[in-house]
Amino acid sequence: MSSTSLILLILTRTPSWVWLLLAALIALGLTQARARIVGFRRAISVPLVMISLSLYGVVSTTGGRALALLIWATGVAIAVALNFALGVPRGVRWDATAQRFAIPGSWLPMALILAIFCTKFAVGVSLAIDPSLRDQLVFACATSALYGLLSGSFFARGLALWRLSRSAQTMRIAPQASLNT
Repeated sequence: MSSTSLILLILTRTPSWVWLLLAALIALGLTQARARIVGFRRAISVPLVMISLSLYGVVSTTGGRALALLIWATGVAIAVALNFALGVPRGVRWDATAQRFAIPGSWLPMALILAIFCTKFAVGVSLAIDPSLRDQLVFACATSALYGLLSGSFFARGLALWRLSRSAQTMRIAPQASLNT
């Protein structure tokens, strides 16, 4: 079978809900690309959902192998440390009185969302083509590390927002129009 035929077979046999999920994730990524003012719960919901889905992906792919979970957790820890060292996310302000964040737009969440989707899609296709991959340690470790690094970046963002909201220093947020300045 040619690679073109294989790609067409994969795309045509992919359930419709996967494409709807991709469209929803793109819409979510687009909202992250523009400056916005959001409440605490909404701001940390995406990082919490992404870390949960990532952990689910590792457990469902590897059967919850201890080594795979350890590698996933290490990937998360590396991503958190790297994001904190780089100061990501930048420019976020917290208004303790209104319990809201002013978050500048960024394309990084869109890139992470699409990377996680593509990883999950590729893992699913790989397992559909060759179910024996589930038993291969290299496959389990590689996918666990990738899930950990990608979702760990989201988790780092959530932790940074939580830390900012808990800090003693608060800033008043100007009306949304001033976010573009």
